[in-house]
Amino acid sequence: MENLKYLKNYKVIEEINIDNLVKVSVINGGWQPVHFIFSDNYITCYGDISSYTWRCTWYTAQQIRYGRCWADNPFYLSEKLEHQQELKEFDDDKFTETMEEIKQEYLDDLYTKKEKDEFLEKWEDNECYLCGIDGYRLGDLDTFFNNMEISDYYEYYDDFYVWPVHYHIALEMLLVIEEYFKEKNKAQGVENND
Repeated sequence: MENLKYLKNYKVIEEINIDNLVKVSVINGGWQPVHFIFSDNYITCYGDISSYTWRCTWYTAQQIRYGRCWADNPFYLSEKLEHQQELKEFDDDKFTETMEEIKQEYLDDLYTKKEKDEFLEKWEDNECYLCGIDGYRLGDLDTFFNNMEISDYYEYYDDFYVWPVHYHIALEMLLVIEEYFKEKNKAQGVENND
């Protein structure tokens, strides 16, 4: 948690805890409150940063009482986010960087200079398919990967996108809420119930 940008500035200002619903309000400096509702299989966030809803596979109110919503695993939690495709933004710099990493990964798996030279030549011959790639036109990327005989290339697609800053802030606030309940339970002598 120490590598997170704004974590020390957050403060839980309200908690409502009834039956199968927990509502927690968090502030950060001069912002208006951001509210998180944990109910049934959902976590909903709304307020000064934006609105997000995660559809979870666990009873969120029950688990957050033990300080768990799996915000420490942003990839896992982001897979639960509704409308995630609408939130992700294609990043040209990240695309270029990721393609270089992919190229290097495949080069590292080749043993001889001849294999590496052939791979690099093939890459160069097919680079023309990468020129028009953006968040809306990934079709040529499929052609590029197919021509390069790279399988399972869809696994790379998420690496070309970034999440909005406010989404990262919502995740940081979830970490604060987890810590809040862990500390509260510790002070009350309640076990974590793993």
